[in-house]
Amino acid sequence: MTNPSQEIIELMRTDPLALGKFIFPHHFRIKSPTFHHTLLILALENLNLVVGAPRESSKTTILGFTFLFHQIVFKKKRFVVIITSVYSKSCGILDAIKSEVKNNDRLKRFFPLEITKDAEGDSIIRHSDGFETRIMCKGRDQIGTIRGEKFGAYRPARRLSNCKTKKYNKDQINTCFECHTY
Repeated sequence: MTNPSQEIIELMRTDPLALGKFIFPHHFRIKSPTFHHTLLILALENLNLVVGAPRESSKTTILGFTFLFHQIVFKKKRFVVIITSVYSKSCGILDAIKSEVKNNDRLKRFFPLEITKDAEGDSIIRHSDGFETRIMCKGRDQIGTIRGEKFGAYRPARRLSNCKTKKYNKDQINTCFECHTY
């Protein structure tokens, strides 16, 4: 007989939305549309992904939070840069991630992580086996400062951008979310 915890971990490994709903149910208070699952599958399968969707469609929760956590807990990325229209919004995403690492008992049970660098806009999360992921925040006007950044031997592996394009009414697309892997 297999270990139920191991079965749950394997499901979360192949389905980032399952990870989000199981580990972070408070971020998924309403039913997720098929669109969310599609976004996560596309992010897993594509090195470059640009998503346009209406406001309040949970792009940041799905790609900036859930997908990023999936990459962290399954040791997929060593160095990630979060870019939003302004630096403070990037830091808000990182703060939500750090809060979960510090306070989420279910996350601690399945994926024991610790924050070894806890600075505004720049943090390092470590697994019990020593694997680390650095998360750096930038505003759109700071994109050029990423050039030359390293974390040990690693350069930014994935850049998660959530930058407004142009304004439309609320029924139309008005933001994009980009995932680039270098």
